[in-house]
Amino acid sequence: MPGNQGKNKHYGHPVTYGPYHFFGGQEIKGSTYILDSHAKAQVKNAPAYNPSGPPRSYPKPFRNHEKLPIQGSSNGRKMYEYPVIPGQTSSWRNGGGAPGPARAICASKAQLLGVAYHDSKKSKTPSGYHKFSLATRHG
Repeated sequence: MPGNQGKNKHYGHPVTYGPYHFFGGQEIKGSTYILDSHAKAQVKNAPAYNPSGPPRSYPKPFRNHEKLPIQGSSNGRKMYEYPVIPGQTSSWRNGGGAPGPARAICASKAQLLGVAYHDSKKSKTPSGYHKFSLATRHG
């Protein structure tokens, strides 16, 4: 199993290993969740935001069009999104293939606010992507 993540076969939730973010049953890279420690490690090692970077590069501003209830996102605080991949601690890199549907939502590289994912059960945006849902944090 990727990243040695144990799964409860019935619910798809991890058996142990600390806090995690559950994708509502949707499988992303073979898993229905990402460990909190893996998301934090990927964000910590991600490149810094570059406002003059190439189009569609990450991290990029997260605009929260879906009005997700992200803890710590009030008062007009800037948030950024960065692709995260379940089962690993190494960061996704621009130019390294499709980023997948999961995103870490951060206020900075040191502060993970939550994990969102393009939810295949939701309608698509005008740009063709499924709308975001907030992964449920457990632990």
